[in-house]
Amino acid sequence: MASIRKIIKDGKVVGWQATISMGRGANNKQIRKFVTRDTEKECKSAARKLEQAYEDGKINNYSGMKFSIWADKYIVLKKPPELSPTTYRFYKGCTEKHFKPYFKNIKLGQITDIYIREYLAAKRKETYGKNKKHYSEATIKKHYAILSNMLGMALKNNNPCLSVDSPTADSEPRYVPTTEEFERLLNAIQGLWDELPILLAGWCGMREGEIFCLKVNDILGDKIRVDENRALAEVDIDDKNYEGNKYEYIDKDPKSENGNRVVAVPNYILDLISKRIESLDLKDDDYLFDMRPDSYGKRFADIISCHNFMLTDRPTGKQAPFSKDSLPKTLHIQDKPIPVFVFHALRHYHATYLYEEHYPDLYAAERLGHDVIVLKRIYQRLRLKEKNAFDDKIRNTFKKPD
Repeated sequence: MASIRKIIKDGKVVGWQATISMGRGANNKQIRKFVTRDTEKECKSAARKLEQAYEDGKINNYSGMKFSIWADKYIVLKKPPELSPTTYRFYKGCTEKHFKPYFKNIKLGQITDIYIREYLAAKRKETYGKNKKHYSEATIKKHYAILSNMLGMALKNNNPCLSVDSPTADSEPRYVPTTEEFERLLNAIQGLWDELPILLAGWCGMREGEIFCLKVNDILGDKIRVDENRALAEVDIDDKNYEGNKYEYIDKDPKSENGNRVVAVPNYILDLISKRIESLDLKDDDYLFDMRPDSYGKRFADIISCHNFMLTDRPTGKQAPFSKDSLPKTLHIQDKPIPVFVFHALRHYHATYLYEEHYPDLYAAERLGHDVIVLKRIYQRLRLKEKNAFDDKIRNTFKKPD
């Protein structure tokens, strides 16, 4: 409850002042707000409104806190399981590399929409890496979203990001290999160690982290159980002088609840899995692949670049060795280059295949571990061979009446 007192000057009551407690802020200091009105009734009414606003979470306690201090607190609050390990790493990287160096020790209550606009403008001009690339609008949009969440949590309705439009960034179209290009890749790696993970992505639509988290006991007859995903997570280390790797791969729950699923698998993949289990004498809890997802992402890129190099500079006929010691097997060189794309594009290939072959949306979503609405938004615009036919149908349907 607010305490109310008279304001007396020269022996006369000239007004009324209410003191409202707003909890504790930085350094555990008591926070108080003051309301002054001409009459006792007006003062009590204003005090009640302020108390109600505080109880409803519309008034913050952190406007006097330095940005750098709040940013550290915010990142602690966002640690897994609040965010997935991968998302948390991105949040922490943005905070340490971008937000704290820019806003430094300015108090939260002093950050206006102008500061936010200037930050976004600075990031559009900034370059990074050896090639001095500019940050994409999609990346800047992510920065804005994290900043808005960070400041909104502390400042409530006084969040300065509310007065700044979110950057608009249409995601760049993902490259999706055609069926002919995917088969060209398969022919190049047929019989190699890489054939199985590539088929699990291209024929089953599995994510990289899901593939390299598979264990023998996930093979259920003619289906595969997907209930874990391998991702990088921060390691809690007490020693502040520790200079080793502060992140390690962990097996965590899938990206979303929809990620828990059982996937039907073609017989050819099942045969490859059986041969792999038998040749390596793998047990129930053993991983099918003894490799980290990021390591395979690099290996996959090497496969394509090496194949395309050997195609134009073939030293030993139709079979040529990998150019690196880490890739000791042989590639089967095709008559055309393999387009350059990332491993995750194979999952996109499977999604577009399901759409082009008119599999029901619900079936496709369940198979890929996606929400139906999200699936349609992401994948239906990737590559539809019927697009030209749809265009012609529109042209032939809507005509000037006779």
